[in-house]
Amino acid sequence: MNGWIGFAASALPSLLAIGARFLSDGRDESHVRRIKRYTDLLETVPEDAREPLETLTKNEVKLFAERQAKRSSRTLNGVALSGLILIGIVTALLIWGSSWLALNVHGAIWAVTAIVGIFGLAFMIAGVGQLYKYPGMDPE
Repeated sequence: MNGWIGFAASALPSLLAIGARFLSDGRDESHVRRIKRYTDLLETVPEDAREPLETLTKNEVKLFAERQAKRSSRTLNGVALSGLILIGIVTALLIWGSSWLALNVHGAIWAVTAIVGIFGLAFMIAGVGQLYKYPGMDPE
């Protein structure tokens, strides 16, 4: 039973970092809904109030198109992915070992487990932002 607790605790930072990445990719749905809301509103407003709303809708569509073009041209950064995998493995092993110690030796070691987990999660969340390379952005 103690092994499963350690395993679950060690997998948590990696799963949270991956979940954060998918949440940031899901922002496009809200952008599409916003554009749809503007176009629906455009049909209901009076003629004299349409021009600012049309400009706003055009700007939102332009921004959405630019984001999609940027997303379609990005490539996976292999070095960042390798670093994330390495940090995830090291964090998982450290959390598994310290949680085993906390369960079998002394409960105060849970503080070490929490600190290791927080730092591993912070490193992984920071690394997730570097997961893609975009054209025109040289790291040098």
